[in-house]
Amino acid sequence: MNFLRTAVQISLACIRLSALASHDLTGVWKGKLPLLKKPANFAKMSPENQKKFLATMDVGEQKTDLNLRKNKTFLMKTDKTWLDGTWRVSRNVLTLFVEKQDGKRGRKAAEPMLFTISKDKKKLTYGKPGTHDEGALIFTRSDLTGSWKGKLAGVTLPPSFNRMSRQQQDEYLATAEQRSTLDLEDDGSFIIDSGMFSLRGTWSESSAILSLAITKGENGKPPKKKTSPMTFTISEDRKKLTVKMVPGGQNPLTFTR
Repeated sequence: MNFLRTAVQISLACIRLSALASHDLTGVWKGKLPLLKKPANFAKMSPENQKKFLATMDVGEQKTDLNLRKNKTFLMKTDKTWLDGTWRVSRNVLTLFVEKQDGKRGRKAAEPMLFTISKDKKKLTYGKPGTHDEGALIFTRSDLTGSWKGKLAGVTLPPSFNRMSRQQQDEYLATAEQRSTLDLEDDGSFIIDSGMFSLRGTWSESSAILSLAITKGENGKPPKKKTSPMTFTISEDRKKLTVKMVPGGQNPLTFTR
């Protein structure tokens, strides 16, 4: 009886650990295809096979996003195509089962894509270790995720400021200098909370620019008009985000951590 109880406890513990490992990987991963090195037998390949290999190298500059959802489905997007399907984790291997390409199912089931998970769970490397495919596609987590603290700096007073009552002036300054927080989530969503209003949407990173696409405005509803994304410049040390609120360089909104 004690043996049975122990076996059940061990099984439950394994299930919890497996679920925890999977949960650690959920969210958005950023990928790139490094330029592949020519294999030793490249010169012996037929011209057709050489052409195919070089074509693969040309694709190597594409940036790729991988979204591992909590419901065990995934979406992989590049500039030219996208794949979706399901995923699972076994020990240190992530397996993607591709079901559709560009929204269409193939006649034959695609081969599963295998990725080795790094020990710190911040890097996914495609291909079986020791094979030519190893490292052909690498995904890493963005280090921008988490909470940021922000404030409006260099507030410009309106022409009517001196005609305001003391209470109105205090209220204006409190609003203008309102400190806010920016939370960038692993799943690609964000929320800006100023205490007086909040904005929600999705975020993406490209080079040294962070873009926030607003899907819910101050009233919690989608914007009535299509708005351009808010863009922030990422500092070299990646500890400061700066956006210009108005033309001419006035009233920059900065987030730091």
